[in-house]
Amino acid sequence: MGTLKPEALTAIVDTREQAPFDLSPMATERATLATGDYSVRGLEDLVCLERKALDDLTGCITHDRERFERELARMRGYPHRGVIVEAAWADLEAGNYRSNLSPKAATHTILSWMAQFATPFLFAGDREAGERAARYFLFSAAKRAWERLQKFKEELES
Repeated sequence: MGTLKPEALTAIVDTREQAPFDLSPMATERATLATGDYSVRGLEDLVCLERKALDDLTGCITHDRERFERELARMRGYPHRGVIVEAAWADLEAGNYRSNLSPKAATHTILSWMAQFATPFLFAGDREAGERAARYFLFSAAKRAWERLQKFKEELES
């Protein structure tokens, strides 16, 4: 069995994603994804990653709540899923965002969504850390799928 390298993967970036992450050394390709902002070519039904800036996230808690909850419900169908937030949890707790949303309501909503939709939220700290986390998440998910395929091939050959 060989080794999968990030350079061999192509990350899919949703066409609606307005500020895409730099996912190099993976190649990127723009396409419309059914759910989320990022996936991996060939694994679009298995890998779903959503990116949120903090102000965007607070909008999802308030005026875009129904739409975002439908997205979280769809994400449950993906074995590899997550939401990366370009801020620290402390920023959410402190109300460091442009919204009248109380920090208590914001934090409780996120924790409730994590339980209800079984989807992790990673508060990466900032955009740069979010990019690194997204790269590793997409690569790790692809590597797991690739290793399962290699094992299946070996079993067929024996």
